[in-house]
Amino acid sequence: MRKTTPLAMAGLAAASALIGRRSIRSWESTADPEAATPLRLRDGQSQFVELADGARIHVASFGVTGPALLAVHGLTASHHDWSLIVPKLVRSGFRVFAVDQRGHGRSTRGTAGFGSEQLGRDLEQVIDALGVDFEALIGHSMGGMAIFGLAARTPRTFDWASRVVLIATDSSLDDRLHQVALRLGGLPLVPDDPSGPRWFRRIVARLGVFGEAPPIRWVDTAVANYFECPADVVRDATAALASHDLDHIAETLPVPVLLIGAGRDRLIFPRQIRALHDRLPDSTLTMYDDAGHMVIWERAADIAAEIVAFVQADSSPVATGRVGSDDHPLHDPT
Repeated sequence: MRKTTPLAMAGLAAASALIGRRSIRSWESTADPEAATPLRLRDGQSQFVELADGARIHVASFGVTGPALLAVHGLTASHHDWSLIVPKLVRSGFRVFAVDQRGHGRSTRGTAGFGSEQLGRDLEQVIDALGVDFEALIGHSMGGMAIFGLAARTPRTFDWASRVVLIATDSSLDDRLHQVALRLGGLPLVPDDPSGPRWFRRIVARLGVFGEAPPIRWVDTAVANYFECPADVVRDATAALASHDLDHIAETLPVPVLLIGAGRDRLIFPRQIRALHDRLPDSTLTMYDDAGHMVIWERAADIAAEIVAFVQADSSPVATGRVGSDDHPLHDPT
């Protein structure tokens, strides 16, 4: 076998860097449909819920009156991931509570560990402490898995909300591809600081969590958010998701579900979303074919409109067909 010489390796690295930088220049020209909206939420009303294992769970609330919604973010994120959706929901008359899951954002990790069932127990205690009747729970990625963990507490009654919105998530990650990826992701391979070429980090984020041509501001924010999450939380929470297997809960979930997927999602594949739709007893599915895992940014206005229509519907869930299209009466172009 011919060995790769250091010179060849250096040439390959230089070529990759050149291609990467050219790609990034093209992304820098992409229009930002949310340019007027910060990718961090303005300070809401904050409170902390103390858990028995020492974790302090931060909850930020936005809006003063109206039906209450609880939003739960994904892995390596925080409540700020809802920055493009929360203002739209508040303007539509809702009050939104956004949780920082243990170890993420302003929440501490405690000693109980991670995994969807533990995160579900966390949500149970948070909801009990808040004392709020929620119209819907909204979960993105690991946030949706936490909601399945919560449903495991009382699978046939689901006492915490009358509806659920699940975005880019699944009730199980027990397939071989995810098992390998999660176990590798749980190894200490990522440095504790954002070292390395900036162009490389941008490409990894762009290809990993976005669909077609995201604005460069979104890519850079996704990278920054990842490195804000402590390295030990990234490692342990990723590894813990390898045990996520709650298909039996999905099959009996007794509330209507609005299920949202993305056609270019490389973390939760479109086939998984469609299979979850088949398992859920009462669900409506919307797929955004051009979006990736961060569909909550890429199609924020459409998703906010879907949530509003879903929660306000007299019958559940919303009517079959694409909801939140560009001509939807609740579409918010800002």
